[in-house]
Amino acid sequence: MHKERPWVMSLEQTRAVIGRLYELSQAGDWDAVAEQLTEDFHIVEADGLPYGGVYRGRHALRDLFAHVMGFWDEPSLELHDIVVSNDNAVGLVTMTAKSRHDGSRVVMEIAERFVLRDGKIAAIKPYYFDTALVRRAVGLD
Repeated sequence: MHKERPWVMSLEQTRAVIGRLYELSQAGDWDAVAEQLTEDFHIVEADGLPYGGVYRGRHALRDLFAHVMGFWDEPSLELHDIVVSNDNAVGLVTMTAKSRHDGSRVVMEIAERFVLRDGKIAAIKPYYFDTALVRRAVGLD
């Protein structure tokens, strides 16, 4: 049995919220990004990555991006699809970037799980296809 939820979004609304977050993030509009997030927002990056860990708060994405870009040049993110179910969504993306360590170009498929609450994004957990590739490109392996 489902609990009553004061704010229920349609699949299209959820897809639009996630799509807007990708657009704002790529534009570097971090104040607008913060408005899309809940006060207790968190993002969890895989511990095996050089920027692994939990980042918390409405400015967590800005802070994480600054940390991640210490390892990469010329980053781009191609959004392929957003799959939605209830208060969860998955963004299917391809990240391309150039390693600051050795100049190699990395192309990585990522599935990012989003949890939504009250029309905002409460959590993100990216799943990288090949974290070993990332570790090699940044000189950790």
